Amino acid sequence: MFNLCTLQTVKRKITHTAYYMNTVKKRLTHFFLLDRKGRFDAIDGLKGYAVILVFLYHAAQYIEPFWGIHHNPYYLKGEKLFSFLLTRMPFIGTDGSCIGVDLFFILSGFLIYFILSKHTYTVLGFIKNRLQRLLPAHIVTLLAISLPYSPLVIGVNALFLQEFFPHVPKINLVTWTITYEFLFYIILSLFVTITKTWKRPTTWFLLLGITMLPWIGRFVLPQDYEQNGFSLFYLARFCVFFFGVALSKFYLEEQHLWKKVEKYIPILIIVSLGILAYWKNIWQPSYYRSWKMLYYIVLDCTLVVIVASVITQSSNILKKICAFLPLRILGSMSYSFYLVHVVIGIPIGLWVVQFIDYSSVLKIVLFLTSSFFITAGIATLVFHFFEKPYFAHKHTSSQKHSKNS
Repeated sequence: MFNLCTLQTVKRKITHTAYYMNTVKKRLTHFFLLDRKGRFDAIDGLKGYAVILVFLYHAAQYIEPFWGIHHNPYYLKGEKLFSFLLTRMPFIGTDGSCIGVDLFFILSGFLIYFILSKHTYTVLGFIKNRLQRLLPAHIVTLLAISLPYSPLVIGVNALFLQEFFPHVPKINLVTWTITYEFLFYIILSLFVTITKTWKRPTTWFLLLGITMLPWIGRFVLPQDYEQNGFSLFYLARFCVFFFGVALSKFYLEEQHLWKKVEKYIPILIIVSLGILAYWKNIWQPSYYRSWKMLYYIVLDCTLVVIVASVITQSSNILKKICAFLPLRILGSMSYSFYLVHVVIGIPIGLWVVQFIDYSSVLKIVLFLTSSFFITAGIATLVFHFFEKPYFAHKHTSSQKHSKNS
């Protein structure tokens, strides 16, 4: 009898726990706008993965000069493993750059074309819409760290123009990528506007030309990609944005071909991963500009295949991993996280661990953990107060439009 009562009590507790867990999940899903219709769950997860890569890349830059504990054998082993992951594994990082940024550009191209195909925008209307989306969180982050700077410097940075003024200080170091993204926004909105009445084969040729033009310019016009300011190397590298556009266009407009292609995606992933692993670990060609650009093309094609695998109708392990709720939450607030992590989250994490006297691998783990969760906490606030109002307004406007229609 006692055993039976105990078993029933345990069952009730399990039921109550499951109920509360489900309630918490629903509230989190609603808070981070993950219950909105038309979302790709796995795309949210990929955005979360991309922002983790960006965070790790920037956090790793602070570890070696800050700790100075090379005498510690555990640290040396950890550093060796971490360096290997950052520089050799195909989907952790690359030598001297972070592939999280490339993945963001692919996802942005995919989602922006998806939006443009569903709604009617003028070029100016679309740019206005993008500014309304990006500026509030950007400006509040900028103002929080811009005390030492003049109004002119703040104004240039606020409008994402700092890459065109090499001698103007960059207040938030990560926003340089948005300069290139805005350029692609303008080009894409023009492309959609111009090709509305064109036949599909012609639009595909134009899209190919738009993608290749910066690559050609990269080789024809000599420019050191390391120079401070707008760079043809990054313009060409980030043309992966149009890879995402092409994937979105193919997914929306070529369904008869998409259904045939999607069954071969697992094979494409295996082949592309093999090529990347061979390139990074065995071949390792010189990073002279032609090889470096070719490497990014191969890498970005692989990332496109990864994105394609999570938007298929069929279920797969990658799609299930990307639909993991914590990853989706991080993906939902990835823009705020991206803005906050270098200028607020990581510096506070460094300040926290300076009070630990001993030097060990534990200190590195504490730094990474504290920096990440501090960034996530601040990003949640920025997302709630400065990103969600845009989505709420957009949702209200679409409802009014539907009623009027």
